[in-house]
Amino acid sequence: MTTILSIARNALVVSVASIVCNAAALAGTYAYFPNSPLFLGANFDPTALNEARLPCIQFTTEIQREKYKGNDNGARGGGTVSPRQTQFDLSQIKSRESLYKHLNISASISGSYGFFSGSGSFELESENTFGSDSFTWIVRAYTKFGDFGIDETATLNPTASQILKRSRTAFEARCGTEYVSQITRAALVAVVYTVKNVAQSEMQRLEAQFKASYDTGFWGVEGGASYKSFFESAKQVGTMEVHVYALGGDGVTSLSDLVTSTDDINKVRQAMKKYLDNLTVDKSAVTEYLTGSLKQFAPNLPDVVLDTYNRRIGELWLLREDLLAERQRLVSFVRASADYSIDANTLKMYKDRISELSKSLVELEDTARQCRLINQRVKIQAMLGAVRLDKETSLPSTKVDAENYPPQQQMNLLSVANQSDVSIVSNDNTQINIGTDCPFNASYTDISPELLPPPYPFSIDSWTDTFGTAPKKYMFSVIRSPKISSVRLIDSGVPPLTLATPPVVPEGNDVRVAVKLELDNSITFPIRAIVTMRSGRMYPALLLDSMPR
Repeated sequence: MTTILSIARNALVVSVASIVCNAAALAGTYAYFPNSPLFLGANFDPTALNEARLPCIQFTTEIQREKYKGNDNGARGGGTVSPRQTQFDLSQIKSRESLYKHLNISASISGSYGFFSGSGSFELESENTFGSDSFTWIVRAYTKFGDFGIDETATLNPTASQILKRSRTAFEARCGTEYVSQITRAALVAVVYTVKNVAQSEMQRLEAQFKASYDTGFWGVEGGASYKSFFESAKQVGTMEVHVYALGGDGVTSLSDLVTSTDDINKVRQAMKKYLDNLTVDKSAVTEYLTGSLKQFAPNLPDVVLDTYNRRIGELWLLREDLLAERQRLVSFVRASADYSIDANTLKMYKDRISELSKSLVELEDTARQCRLINQRVKIQAMLGAVRLDKETSLPSTKVDAENYPPQQQMNLLSVANQSDVSIVSNDNTQINIGTDCPFNASYTDISPELLPPPYPFSIDSWTDTFGTAPKKYMFSVIRSPKISSVRLIDSGVPPLTLATPPVVPEGNDVRVAVKLELDNSITFPIRAIVTMRSGRMYPALLLDSMPR
């Protein structure tokens, strides 16, 4: 089967809309990003969200538009008082876009860092994949502390005003085209569960069980039992990974209860509530930036809106993460082919697929760079008040004073701003919506989930005996594979005698390692082991995640 990846197919979109009032229109909103240069009152360039600009806005004070009872530490100004509420939700995640939205992460800012900056971006590709053989869901809690805005004294600072008098493009080079007019402070805790290597028949059963449990409600005694039944089924049909995320507060190190009680939905909720209830606004995170056009402070500037561009960059970034996750997964199988006993034909198929993905990734990143370049060109022409409408016009081109821009941008801006294929008309009362659909198409051959090996080159069967050996409790684990060399328990709390390497016993074409461990109060969970293959590669193995009841 061939899959076509496509993000839009249209050419550059330029629309000009008349604005009947002098107030600048709302520019857009941006979600959380850990390295974001945005803050309340910050001015910026939407085509360079990874770059901080020198300050151009000055204001007297920050105003909190809403206050929440018991959590108004650090509040400034007036605003209405509302009871603070924590919202809990549980959802199946079917795409990376959905994951970013539930975690309140900005794909467009992440894309700006990832595509155009040498610094690190916020990537989830190594942790979450969304193939046809994986099932992902999220439990999330969100508390809002309030909206904060700048006061009515906000204006351009003296330096920015002087630069604007000299040159529009010099002003844009320093200040950008937008500013942050309001922020939302909140805290979020989320647990993301992913079960990998799920057969299609099991996938359908999991989805049906999840939906049935969701319909009856996960919260409360009855809902908790329903969720536990679903959770146990999920653990049995594939390899489960659990990731905890926190925005605001002291971070995931304060949320260990979420890992040790993952199968109990009510304990998960209680741990989330306890974490969020102890927070004040001082330890919250900025989860949303509301922006406006700098035209509000300089009426002679065009009101340039780049929503289309930022949406495309975000989409391209999410697609990049999906492709990269798929490639990394296949590379890991190729490197460990001896451990998995992968035959020559299958190995060639994996390598061909890796080459296709690598090519698509190069093309995608080139598309993102060109997308940024063409939008910067139109933005600069707007700042210059360009009058060219299309490449058929005979009007002369407009020169760009490139010396006003950072050195790395000067050559690009000089080369593209004078091209005559795209331009716009602007005036003092016009909002200019610009953006390219950034066409990207790539085709490749899907690999059926049945042709992919399991996440680990061995099988694990674990169970506990809490009755036949009462009052003692024991864990039994059997690890099987033709290529096992040794197994070693690694968790603290396990008695030193038990840490000795258990014997490797031949069993038909396989070898097996049996582990028996008495469970007492000295044991810490989860219990893990390191499995070493004959190749020398080592793999982590989860044997037991919690104490049996």
